[in-house]
Amino acid sequence: MTPLTLDQIQVFLAVVDEGSFAKAATRLNRARSAVTYAIQKLEAQIGFPLFDRTAYRPVLSEAGRTLLWRARRISEEAGAFQQSAQSLASGLEAELTIVMDSMSGTLSKISPPLLGRSSPSGCEPRMERL
Repeated sequence: MTPLTLDQIQVFLAVVDEGSFAKAATRLNRARSAVTYAIQKLEAQIGFPLFDRTAYRPVLSEAGRTLLWRARRISEEAGAFQQSAQSLASGLEAELTIVMDSMSGTLSKISPPLLGRSSPSGCEPRMERL
């Protein structure tokens, strides 16, 4: 199977959200035929129709409904990836400061699990004594 593209996912979501190929084309600044072709190509790649086109407006097929939540998640994750990359490029870093009483001993119970893993943004956690 040919790898799917983020663009195909976004076209799929635009058709679902707008309720028609024409409105999706307007939203995406493309010709209606380009949107139709993108959906037809996606359907050919996955091997089944995503929309029932017998009605006036395209209606999600059972397979389309099943894949919709995953398509939304892919789109959201791609947006989060882009946002994280932009933040890193502009020099922003996530930082969490925890202030605790040194007499309680709680820090030793909390810090090893926190310091043993990196964040989704790829930043490495570190501990400093104040």
